Amino acid sequence: MITALGHLRQRVRNIIARGVVRLVKDDAGFQELQIELLRGEVRARVERFQQYGFSSVPLDGAEALVVFPGGDRSRGIAISVDDRRHRPKGQAEGETVVYNDQGVLIRLLKAGDLEAIAPRDIRMTATNEAAIVGGAEASMVSPEVTIAALTTAIVSAPTIAILGQVNILGDVNVTGTIRATGGVIAGSGGPGEIDLGSIEGVYNSHTHPESGGNTDTLPPNEQL
Repeated sequence: MITALGHLRQRVRNIIARGVVRLVKDDAGFQELQIELLRGEVRARVERFQQYGFSSVPLDGAEALVVFPGGDRSRGIAISVDDRRHRPKGQAEGETVVYNDQGVLIRLLKAGDLEAIAPRDIRMTATNEAAIVGGAEASMVSPEVTIAALTTAIVSAPTIAILGQVNILGDVNVTGTIRATGGVIAGSGGPGEIDLGSIEGVYNSHTHPESGGNTDTLPPNEQL
């Protein structure tokens, strides 16, 4: 009776254990881990159960919580894996963070904001439509921004303001009116360059010598 009770006690003790991840195999339906348990016991092919829609590959040295159904140490299941070396700390109550060891973070903040941080690149790919909708404002800030469209790029707004010098490499077709508060220069420099803004003043004030006389004509009756 004592032997049976001791055997049962041992199996109960063996049901759950903490360990350290040493190897990861991520090419099967369930991820398999090699885990070193706290007593130096090493168990291979420990299946790791992850939440649907989320998958990660833990680093060597991450910590795991393993259960052994029936206390059978040959059939371990990792139900949780964490890494105290890289887990972001100091989150507010209710916040969620997706992270890795390289400093890439996606934060669901308590205020309702979503924050994505990457030390290098952020790429978003859609096979159909990609849309960024801001209820009040959407902004993009960078030393250089490139927008490349394979066919047509359309910018639609009641008013479009471009602050800075604009260089257009190609033709400009306008169906409305062009207004300029400064000069409008045609040509690429040199003697052939024309200030279109000065044409109005030249035309409105120009005169011609009267034929057969010594006086000039008056300026044009119809002014520009």
